[in-house]
Amino acid sequence: MPCARGVTASASIDRTTGGFILGAETAFDTAWRIGMAGAYTQTSFDPTGRLSSGRLDGYHAALYGSGALGGFNLRGGATFTFVHEFQNDCVRGTGFIPNISWRCSIA
Repeated sequence: MPCARGVTASASIDRTTGGFILGAETAFDTAWRIGMAGAYTQTSFDPTGRLSSGRLDGYHAALYGSGALGGFNLRGGATFTFVHEFQNDCVRGTGFIPNISWRCSIA
């Protein structure tokens, strides 16, 4: 992640990403095929020198199909992704709440 030059308050971010994908496909006629896939991804991030960290969990689903209808080949598909964010921040100072955590979901 790029940092602005001359800004001493910016920090680099250590991040790790991993996950898996699994799918299946079948033919239910000589001319038609359908399939589906699902995946899970996780990205963890930790800004260097900051008292904060977080994680993004992603859930992914896909359906697709193809076939022939007369002289036409048809192909189509649909996907859906749901992302859940976990973030932890620590605020220091007089009158501040010592630890703040929140969650956010995006579909």
